[in-house]
Amino acid sequence: MSSDEFPRPPPGQALRDQVEAGRRVFVSVGRRVCGDAASNTAVAASAACVLAIGAFEGALLTRPGAAGRARFCLRYGAAQVLPSVVWATKPAEVCARAWRSP
Repeated sequence: MSSDEFPRPPPGQALRDQVEAGRRVFVSVGRRVCGDAASNTAVAASAACVLAIGAFEGALLTRPGAAGRARFCLRYGAAQVLPSVVWATKPAEVCARAWRSP
């Protein structure tokens, strides 16, 4: 067996091969998860609706004219998006304590 028959790969080739394999898997999974444009649009519209409803709920839970009310409402709405996937919400008191809002 000669060394010419099985040449050594260049330095770092194994790492480049692993990175390329990982990239291909990531792209393949991304295509399967993201699907088509219609389903992406539906997911984005649903998330936007949940954010808007959460922001409105935040407005109902705060006093008009309170300092930082708009910021709280937007953050509260955003905090409701992920829990809405599993039919749960975060109480406003918990969010306010976490964000140290007045």
